[in-house]
Amino acid sequence: MLTKIIIAIKNLKIKYKILLCMIAITTTALFFISFISYSYFASVYEKDTKSNTRYTLNVASASFRNHINSTLKNAGLFVTSPSMLTTLKDISLSNKEAYIYNYGYIQDDLERLIQSENFIDNILVIGKNKDFFALTKYGLNHDVSTNFGWDLGHVSGISLLTIRKNPLDNLKNVIPIILPISSLNIASASITPIISGTPSDSIANLFILLDAKRVTDYFKEFNKNKDSVLYLANEDGEPLDLLDNSDIYNIATNPDVVEHIKSTKSSEEFNKSIDNDSFLIASEAVDVCGLKIVSVVSKRELLSGIDAIKSFILGEWVLSFGLTVILALMLSQFITRPIVSLMDVVNKIINGTYNIRTTTKYNDEIGILYRSINSMYDTIQFQIEQIKQEEQDKSKSEIKILTEQINPHFIYNTLECIHLEILSNNTVSSAAMIESLGEFLRISLNYGHDIIPIKRELKHITEYINIMNHRSNQKIAFRYTIDERLNNYQVVKLILQPLVENCIKHGFASDIKNNIILSPYIEVNINLKQDNRIHIEVSDNGRGINVDEANDSLYQLSDDIKSNHVGLNNVYKRLRLYYGNSTNIKFYTTPYYKSSVVINIPYININNKKHPNY
Repeated sequence: MLTKIIIAIKNLKIKYKILLCMIAITTTALFFISFISYSYFASVYEKDTKSNTRYTLNVASASFRNHINSTLKNAGLFVTSPSMLTTLKDISLSNKEAYIYNYGYIQDDLERLIQSENFIDNILVIGKNKDFFALTKYGLNHDVSTNFGWDLGHVSGISLLTIRKNPLDNLKNVIPIILPISSLNIASASITPIISGTPSDSIANLFILLDAKRVTDYFKEFNKNKDSVLYLANEDGEPLDLLDNSDIYNIATNPDVVEHIKSTKSSEEFNKSIDNDSFLIASEAVDVCGLKIVSVVSKRELLSGIDAIKSFILGEWVLSFGLTVILALMLSQFITRPIVSLMDVVNKIINGTYNIRTTTKYNDEIGILYRSINSMYDTIQFQIEQIKQEEQDKSKSEIKILTEQINPHFIYNTLECIHLEILSNNTVSSAAMIESLGEFLRISLNYGHDIIPIKRELKHITEYINIMNHRSNQKIAFRYTIDERLNNYQVVKLILQPLVENCIKHGFASDIKNNIILSPYIEVNINLKQDNRIHIEVSDNGRGINVDEANDSLYQLSDDIKSNHVGLNNVYKRLRLYYGNSTNIKFYTTPYYKSSVVINIPYININNKKHPNY
């Protein structure tokens, strides 16, 4: 009936369509307004970025040009200094005897050249005869056979090499400037050096090592765009000051980008899409050694800078949406109020909070639905009361059975142990415990029956010991023997488990000092004697039984029992209820050898026996 009412409500001509239409129109209009606004502001932001980038490149290239020209001018003065002229002459004549003298002779000029520009980290000179000259703190012995392993085959004239480790200390990153020193007139008496040619044809090569970090920081000072990165490129478009782990290294080394930078004559500006992002790339020629300064801006990061605009658009959207909703509600409230009230009643029924019959002033379809709901509510309440009564009767019976058969603490402790095993990733152990616990509970409940075949009772004990071994990490062996005639004999269930529990709890307790039980075991023997009685013996090799205390527990009331043998009392009472006064339990003990609980019950058919008090 509830389903029919919900369907009927859905089929009504609800005026909420007004609200939905107005929201749809407003949302569509706001979408286009937001799109146009965002596009406009993004265009303005990109235009400003391009303007700032061009200004930054112009200023940075002019300033860096001055520094490079100054460095080259000072390098020319160094090459034509008296100390260097003498050194070059001895190099050209292969005068090895003068090496030590020349090494010390040029130290002052080397130091002056290093101090002439802040960018310069170090200076070194390598002659064609492999003579090595640097500041004395770096020593004389350096392997310069291949110019530190640098590939100089493509170098001609003054050139800048890509970033690499300082060969003198292998610590800082440097950008080497190589200046091949040749001569127009080499004679025994005079030499006129010029900086030109190739490294392989020169008298000596002057290496000016620029500190890469200082160069990078220098460009950062000029950069007016926080989202852009500046780097230095050579005449082939290759980045000189970028490490291969730099954020923009992959962009700077992209073949298309390199080709664009290489073709730059004075300035260049282009867009390039790489790795699902678009980059605004601009370059400016330094007009020294073919160098260019390049700016790279990610459009994704660039547009992320207009978060304030996004917030404004979002706020505008929320405000307009709210006004639309209020207006639409005012227009449709009169028409939709009865439907809303009816839906509230239906929701209360679904959630179980409807407890007062609702009256209505409407006589149309809404009124019919209200009356149907009230009728349905009365029917549901009547059925609920019936179900409650049935469930209460059933619960009382189940609680009685479960309370008498299962120790809740055992289940809780076993589940906690399984939980710990799972957390420790002991899946095999936890699976075995779950399987044993399931079989244990299945036999314990036995579908509410009071009797059970002896072989299932033994299975019940097996699973119980398996669980206890898992819980306590004990290795208690369990074995049993049974007369074949008794395999399917029906006995009162749960008469062995309390006895086995006592064996584990008292016979193999973890607090036993100087434990001498090397191979703990529990054994059950079930036989049919000639006097037509069943003899059940539960024994172990634990620390023994207090026979007097155990005997006393058999005959005491449960509330008066002060010993630890509550299970014995429970078993004895249930056996007497089923088998009468002919039932007896006896105890025998030899500590750490064999202790036994022996049960004797008559061999009778109890399948149809029912006791009024059990």
